[in-house]
Amino acid sequence: MLFARVSLTCAAATATSLMVIDYAQALPPQDPQPPEEVQTEPQPGNEGAEKIGQIMADARRAITLEEYTRATQLLTKLVNLAPHQHSADAQELLGVVRERNGQMAHAKAEYDIYLEKYPDGAGADRVRQRMAAIKTAESAPREKLREASPGVFAGSDGRGGGSRLVVVHSADEGWPDEVAGKRDPNAFVTEVSGGFSSYYYYNEGSTRLMEFESRRTTIDDFVFQNALVNSVDLTWWRENDFLRYGMRFSGGYEQDFTGEGRSRSRVSTAYAEIEFKTTGTNVRIGRQTRYTGGIYGRFDGVLSGWQIAEKTRLNFVVGSPVDSSRDEPYRFERAFVSANVEFEDIFPNWDMSAYVIAQWAGNFVDRQAIGGEIEYFDDTTSLYASLDYDFHFNRVNALVLSGTYILEDQSSVSGSLDYITSPSLSTINALIGQTATSLDGLLSSFTVAEIKQLAQDRTTETMSANIGYSRPLNEKWQLALDATAFYTRGNPASGGVAAIAAPGVEVFASAHLVGTGVYTENDVISIAARYANAASSDLYLLDLSIRFPQSDRLNLRPRVRLGYRDLKVTTGTEFFAVPSVTANYEINRSTTFEVELGGRWSSRKTPVFSEESNEVFVFAGLRYDF
Repeated sequence: MLFARVSLTCAAATATSLMVIDYAQALPPQDPQPPEEVQTEPQPGNEGAEKIGQIMADARRAITLEEYTRATQLLTKLVNLAPHQHSADAQELLGVVRERNGQMAHAKAEYDIYLEKYPDGAGADRVRQRMAAIKTAESAPREKLREASPGVFAGSDGRGGGSRLVVVHSADEGWPDEVAGKRDPNAFVTEVSGGFSSYYYYNEGSTRLMEFESRRTTIDDFVFQNALVNSVDLTWWRENDFLRYGMRFSGGYEQDFTGEGRSRSRVSTAYAEIEFKTTGTNVRIGRQTRYTGGIYGRFDGVLSGWQIAEKTRLNFVVGSPVDSSRDEPYRFERAFVSANVEFEDIFPNWDMSAYVIAQWAGNFVDRQAIGGEIEYFDDTTSLYASLDYDFHFNRVNALVLSGTYILEDQSSVSGSLDYITSPSLSTINALIGQTATSLDGLLSSFTVAEIKQLAQDRTTETMSANIGYSRPLNEKWQLALDATAFYTRGNPASGGVAAIAAPGVEVFASAHLVGTGVYTENDVISIAARYANAASSDLYLLDLSIRFPQSDRLNLRPRVRLGYRDLKVTTGTEFFAVPSVTANYEINRSTTFEVELGGRWSSRKTPVFSEESNEVFVFAGLRYDF
């Protein structure tokens, strides 16, 4: 379901620059983001992280209330998403819930999946113990277990972005929330978590260009990046049975050493929040991210919500869109007001929401839209649909349909159909290609109606269809297949901006084979083949890597990407190779050192010129989590 929301942004970006995405798969990052914004494994966008966190919180609450059917639904939803920060925890809890509900066969299956996906995960030992307990219980008469004292362990959040302290009780005592009667409901519990990191990035290279007609050879040396990126992520919460309040900050500073004055700070998240649990009311103030209710991304503002009925929630948001985490806070050059209502279980396993949003840019209406989302999920099926209709432009801004079905053999089939505008339809798009820096500045050359038409002319429409299939081949290997077709319409010439031709249909496909524990207990082997048939070229890419532990603390991951590109616009060919090796060393439970060394070699030949490029890159740094 979440992959549909993620595709809302991914497909839009892909539509405007499809081959950039292909290049990114073969090139080292020339302007890498700070570590928490760059994932080595697929992750949902930041805009979906908070939604995922809320689903996880709802699942834990359902477990506390012994609403195991509801908890199963929520956790199934989480494990079916692309890998995210709660994937491992959700998989483990799903087995626990099945076990609590007396579904021992299902519980063992879920624990097996956990051990297959996360053999060295923070919960692997606990899962193995639970598996052993189930097998013992099935093979011997039940005996009353000796009561055990609560234990404490530290666990990772599954993303490398912080640790938390978790109190674990024996099977007889249950989970911490279930022993609420043993503590004062008015007593506050404080939770502090976060992490600090400092990473150094360096990327340099040279290009040798030979022009056939003039026989001239040019050699250029360059430095793509030379910077130190420091990041911090802090979360502080206090709560009891009635009240929860706290704050979160995530940001950093990039110190540029190239001498080009590119040092810059960023603030991804900075908000304070208070929640009154008895009434279901909450208020959050600051920089935050939301991807529902007609809001697509980061904003500065206020979010407030009320639980107006048992399964009905009303939310209001007032804020200003934030295009980049490097933007200054509360600029309010653009502002919006949004209201949405959420209905939970309107029918068994069905949730629905509807919204209205109005946004202004100076004295102009930037966006006025209504829309909604509907989703269905059970143990094997998830369906999602969303529609955003802008009644200021009288046009559909986005339409997404997607679904996933899990078969009995644990294989899954997924698909989606999307219609996306990029950038998202709004009046501010009229500035694209113009020298004016504000919509008011356009009034000297265009009427209000003409500016509105310019905005539509600069907005690109993309339709896409995706189908995916994955299945475990055996206890060690898993196969995933994926194919996506895009059709992007062109943009007409207007307002002095040249037309952009429609690239037509573009196709992307991949096959990915992943093995765990093939040669050693915790190794991971990845073999991926990708194909892209785009307007500018055909790309064939082979991506091979293996992660294997050298010790309990040291992991190595050599990797090589080999590619061939058949150029269409200039005609010609390109070969490239990108070898690299990454090492992760766990200094202690809280501190990790990571280093990556690599390079890129490419050779491009056309009827007019030949070009050879060589690059080296290094990434090294420390991260401390607490």
